[in-house]
Amino acid sequence: MKIKDRLDFSEKQKPQTLRPKDTVQKALDIMCDKNIGSIIVTTSHNRVKGILTERDMMIRVMGPGLDPKTTKISEIMSSDIHTANENDDLVDWLKVMSNERFRHLPIVDENGKLINMLSQGDLLAFTHSDLDEKIRRDLKGGLGRTLQIALIIGAIITLGFIALEM
Repeated sequence: MKIKDRLDFSEKQKPQTLRPKDTVQKALDIMCDKNIGSIIVTTSHNRVKGILTERDMMIRVMGPGLDPKTTKISEIMSSDIHTANENDDLVDWLKVMSNERFRHLPIVDENGKLINMLSQGDLLAFTHSDLDEKIRRDLKGGLGRTLQIALIIGAIITLGFIALEM
């Protein structure tokens, strides 16, 4: 299923954005006020430049003792991030996020402009029923194949005993 095909995707609250020149304090105020864990850093043309997470602030601001009021987001943001297109497959991205251990995925259009953002929790919730169905199909198919193999082996053994008695 494509990201954009989930009903929740279009209804999801748009992500908070700031510019690289904004201060960490401004980001911190927004994150506390909105109770969110990340902010997408964009250009004036709404293109994704990076992401600022709670973890970035702890490790890169609090750890070294930088002043959030004077530290620019560009100094501490994560800039090597993945972005997805709204036409991408949900389950594919869930696998990538799980394997590469990141939790936030900005969604961009064909021109690279930010549309929305999904978290790993969003993807899991969105795909839960899809994954449930896939697991059921796989188990059913797997059990069917296992049963077929067991019957074939049983038939071979039975034929072997019959051949020995003749």
